[in-house]
Amino acid sequence: MKHGWNSWDGYLAVHEKVLRFFAKFMENPKPYQILEVTDQFRILKCENIIINTYNGTRLRVDIRKQVLLEQQHGRLMAKTFRYAYGVFRPNPDGSQLIRYNSPHDDHNQFHHRHDHTVNPAVITRIGEDEYPHVGEFLNEVLTTF
Repeated sequence: MKHGWNSWDGYLAVHEKVLRFFAKFMENPKPYQILEVTDQFRILKCENIIINTYNGTRLRVDIRKQVLLEQQHGRLMAKTFRYAYGVFRPNPDGSQLIRYNSPHDDHNQFHHRHDHTVNPAVITRIGEDEYPHVGEFLNEVLTTF
């Protein structure tokens, strides 16, 4: 299973390792902000990252994850519950290029990818366990644009 449970410490370590790896492409490397909402729920986000792609394109990236926490066999475990990864043209334009989202309650009730590089935008359904990890998303940004 690609997106299963992991220890909270392992979950954070993997995410921080990915950001460190891609920091060489970022104008403003920054760590994740961790917002503790409840004992069972946290938000992990890293927003307004300016990244320079392999082609030299300057873009803004936002990463936001809602994380479920659960005690399992005496260990604090974590699993992504909802997420949104987006890439945008940097300000002042700020137009969105692509975005990945978890299912919404009222529409697009499946994992999906918005492609705003075409008009009209295309929404592609993604399998339940096939949405990209943050590193896969950042690699897509670096190689696509």
